[in-house]
Amino acid sequence: MNYIKVQSIEHLNQLLNEDKHEFVLCLAGGLVRSSKHISFDGEKYYVLHYIDDTEEQITAEELMSSNIGTGIKNGALYCETN
Repeated sequence: MNYIKVQSIEHLNQLLNEDKHEFVLCLAGGLVRSSKHISFDGEKYYVLHYIDDTEEQITAEELMSSNIGTGIKNGALYCETN
């Protein structure tokens, strides 16, 4: 499995437009990972958190205020590629 570091919300949108939807958020310095499925309909982001099977629909502003946004800012959100 290969990974691409998500550089910004614009980069995230580009990856989503390329049908890449599987992401990993590295926590605790990489000791813990949180896998997510993310999609975007042009208005809202749909996030499935694999750890507990919860789903949420959030705006770009909410996304950037969440742990996903923190991961983007800190270089800890990665896109899985094959």
